[in-house]
Amino acid sequence: TLTDECGEITLVDSMKVTVPQPAPLVVQATPDTLVFCPESPVQLQANVQGGTPGFQYQWSGGLGVAPSANVAPATTATYSLTVTDACGWDTTDLVTVEVQYDTLSVTILTDTTICKGDTAWLLADPMLGWNGYGYAWSMGASDPFVGVSPTTSTTYSVTVTDGCGISAMDEAAVLVNAPVAAFSYTGQVYVTDYPIQFLDQSLGAVSWSWDFAYPDLTSEEQYPVIRFPADGWFNVMLAIMDDLGCVDTTYRTLFIDPQFQFYAPSAFTPDGDGINDVFSGAGVGVETYQMRIFDRWGQLVYETNDPSEPWDGSKAGAECPTGVYVYWFRLQAIAGEVNEFMGHVTLVR
Repeated sequence: TLTDECGEITLVDSMKVTVPQPAPLVVQATPDTLVFCPESPVQLQANVQGGTPGFQYQWSGGLGVAPSANVAPATTATYSLTVTDACGWDTTDLVTVEVQYDTLSVTILTDTTICKGDTAWLLADPMLGWNGYGYAWSMGASDPFVGVSPTTSTTYSVTVTDGCGISAMDEAAVLVNAPVAAFSYTGQVYVTDYPIQFLDQSLGAVSWSWDFAYPDLTSEEQYPVIRFPADGWFNVMLAIMDDLGCVDTTYRTLFIDPQFQFYAPSAFTPDGDGINDVFSGAGVGVETYQMRIFDRWGQLVYETNDPSEPWDGSKAGAECPTGVYVYWFRLQAIAGEVNEFMGHVTLVR
């Protein structure tokens, strides 16, 4: 309505103002997403409908203000997106990225103790993870099932990697049981039909098997006492076993002399040249020793009970003359019998 200043003329008119009503603001982020590997990349995208253009975007968690955002969650996570239009209207949507992953693990299955020289079989048994496995053993193998033959106790490890590139490791010790066979025997003289004590010096043994290289001459005792019925060389064997059934074997060669032997030379030359300068008897299987030297008139010239003290051709420090002398030996053998020997020896100067 318009009226002039005189108040007499009035004009009336009208107009219609139409305010447009946009469609309601609706925002949809990327649909909920399923991934099978932690930290798999996912792009989140805003889809806006309605509202007044000139939209502003705000992703949660500091993901930015762009229409899209890139995420790679290690575990299931939910993100929010708020969109504001030019008129100040805003709306929010949520999107969940579900990480459907079960933690990978691996266990080595094996017998942990073997005998030296045997093989232990190691089986890598992975569980969970995703989409196949790769194997890397510490000894360089790449199969799930491997055999090893260590000479000493050894720890082995395996690393298993699944389709997500995630790895798990386990290790197992293979213990090597290695008994050691060893023995000795007593005495300084070894003759037929004389008892010889064999001494087990093995490590880890619980059973013993002796073979004395003569028909039916065996033993399963730890410390057997053996009489060899013949002389000669004998390759004695000892085989042992430990409590796990592991075995070891060792050999020692032993020479058995005839039961009793004795020898006395017929002459000697005590001239100091280092050759045949003294006189004594030599025996095998001798336990005790007595030697007497007499001149042709039956007078005692020299005596000893020690085989390491031979006659040097003197009497009471004075040289005896060249001539024939009588010797007498009384010897007790190791087996117990007593033997006497009498003969002549010529002293030559």
